[in-house]
Amino acid sequence: MRDNEVMVQKTIEEFKDLYRALLIYFKGEIESGEPGSLMRFMFTRYITKLLGFKRRISQLLGYTGGESMEQISMSPSILNMPIKSYGPAELNNRTCFVSGDREIWLKLPEQLKSNPAKFVEALPNYRRPNFIFWLQKNAKTTEDVLTLGDLLDLGFDPTRLKEIEIDGESFIFERLQIGALTKMEGRRELLTRMAIRKPSFCVRNTKILFNPPLLLIRDRGNGYVLRKKVSGIHWEEAVEQINTAPALKELNSHLGLERIVTKTVAKSMEKINFHLETDDHSLIDPSGIFVSWDLQANQPRMIVDMAGSCLETVWIS
Repeated sequence: MRDNEVMVQKTIEEFKDLYRALLIYFKGEIESGEPGSLMRFMFTRYITKLLGFKRRISQLLGYTGGESMEQISMSPSILNMPIKSYGPAELNNRTCFVSGDREIWLKLPEQLKSNPAKFVEALPNYRRPNFIFWLQKNAKTTEDVLTLGDLLDLGFDPTRLKEIEIDGESFIFERLQIGALTKMEGRRELLTRMAIRKPSFCVRNTKILFNPPLLLIRDRGNGYVLRKKVSGIHWEEAVEQINTAPALKELNSHLGLERIVTKTVAKSMEKINFHLETDDHSLIDPSGIFVSWDLQANQPRMIVDMAGSCLETVWIS
């Protein structure tokens, strides 16, 4: 536990140093009250990295010092700044299309292919339950522009996942950082092969399906991943709702929904790792598991979509 505490404290100090560096670099724009697109992009990237670190330290074994994040304080002028999820045009210095299904790429709107970041970021946000609840609680709508302070209050970035319809089918775009594209390409190739070789199998009377990434696109300092939209809710948020929503709490007491979900997730991971065509098991983790519940059959259906952190998407069917 001591090593974890030292690591967390050191990283917090690094975040504080980076924040001070950003304040110095953008001092003129901060004082003028007119932040440019690069400044907003850099501070938004800073906040999203901070949120990612906060999630990771909450998962450390033996570490309960998440409250240490309060050491990082920001001025109201920064917290009230509208977020900017992609950088200025000068960051667009590489080919947009990275890899994936060329047929789907050709079906995309021309505006998206010519200016991916701008087009994708203008799409509707994926309406995860926690985000909708937060909007209602704060008397906001999905049309309202979010600020950096809003992201900190939410604890995640709801703009990372966007909905789009292509030829009558529903898809999800996920934004990720450029450095994650290489690993995502490995997942895409692996899961595409697995989906062809073994499209589905069962665990504890639960059907396991694969939903591999279809396209990887790079633009304006970001990567964008396209996948089919699945009718499910991420398993961790499913457990959270089971324990908070009155109707589900009652069902849980009678059916043991939480126990069924957590055990099925664990067994699913065991079986998926057994079928992997690689020794690199880091390509697959529980963050990619969604649950669709059949209350009549009293069984969950697992939808496995190896998309990493983007799998914060949540829907109850």
